[in-house]
Amino acid sequence: MWACSKKEPPPPPPTEPWPAHAGTSDAAASPTTAYVIEERGVARLSLKARDATPRGELRVARGELQVQLQNLTRTRGTISVDVASISMLESGDAGPRDATNAARSWLNVGSNRPEAEIERVRWATFEILRIDEVSAETPALGRKVRVKPPSLPEAGPDAGADAGDAAVLSVEARSVRLAATGALTFNGMRVERRVSLEATFQWKPGADTTATPERINIRTRRPFVVELAAHDVQPRDESGRRTPSADKWLGKLVGREARVELELSAKLRDK
Repeated sequence: MWACSKKEPPPPPPTEPWPAHAGTSDAAASPTTAYVIEERGVARLSLKARDATPRGELRVARGELQVQLQNLTRTRGTISVDVASISMLESGDAGPRDATNAARSWLNVGSNRPEAEIERVRWATFEILRIDEVSAETPALGRKVRVKPPSLPEAGPDAGADAGDAAVLSVEARSVRLAATGALTFNGMRVERRVSLEATFQWKPGADTTATPERINIRTRRPFVVELAAHDVQPRDESGRRTPSADKWLGKLVGREARVELELSAKLRDK
């Protein structure tokens, strides 16, 4: 047990981040809302080198966000992408299939790796530790934007006036810019990253912004950089063995860092 004496000043009041056990009346008054990252997200990579710029996409995502709608800076959560889902575009003399197989091997998820080992390292996860530089404290105060409304059923000959009214309903959407600082973990390596994002909150057609948004679209405002060496991404064969002979490609045909752009969506978690 800690004890205070007259010779020692009392400890300073706690500051953020708050310990998990230290509840506050503010937090209790503003509970978080859970959103699930949808699988159909995309992470686009470009690896600019001296003589080529390989490009690829990761097409499988998962994760969950705990969003405090009354104070977006308190939002936390994780976003993961499946590196085994990588698909490379054609670059140089290598066709897309060969380039994709090579990329999977370098990422330690080659076709001859044991399945258990692939499962252990296949997800690159960004854990949000801090949100700041928000352009609006709440979604309702965000910049109003236009988004494509969801498809509506076609009106039959007997649909009546209600069908016409439904056709003019539009999705209410507000955009908030923010910066997320967090830890990117992949291949056993954990590195801090800071990402500039735009989150677009969407409500059901006809709903107003006092309701809970049903969806959040998330995209990077500009690419963020991931150094390959920081996550032990290096020339490997399909079994995961290092291939030093391919080191000559680094910097010449394959960049030493990847510039990453994200486009993701999250839906309100079912209760």
